[in-house]
Amino acid sequence: MPSNYSNITYDKESEMAYIYLVDPSKYKIASTVELEQNDDIMLDLGEDCPIIGIELEGEAAARIATLSTYPKYKKVTTDDGNVNLLLKLSNQEIKRKVQYPGINTVSLLFADQKCNEFIGVSIMESKWYSKEVLLEENY
Repeated sequence: MPSNYSNITYDKESEMAYIYLVDPSKYKIASTVELEQNDDIMLDLGEDCPIIGIELEGEAAARIATLSTYPKYKKVTTDDGNVNLLLKLSNQEIKRKVQYPGINTVSLLFADQKCNEFIGVSIMESKWYSKEVLLEENY
């Protein structure tokens, strides 16, 4: 089923970016929390879904603003056989992964140990996050 939203958006006026992890029409935001390790990153937590999306401002959003095309999620099978959906904003090496407390299905990826250089997200396939939606080519 084709999606009617883009997985990444950037608003030039507010200089903010947003990365959708699910179709936003299917879930309601319960709260928005700031990522402890980087205050330029906010997580929209869902009522019926762990994380609906990631709001980015500052340098994290600026990285998206400079992209000529937005990357798509890619399917990656881990050594233990799990399917992860990976969205990388650059080819930089992942130096640190951060998860919001209590949510182990979503990891925010950084190119540095201090979590200043946000470079993407890795999502474990689950009942909320499906490859059928995230790998959809018709964004």
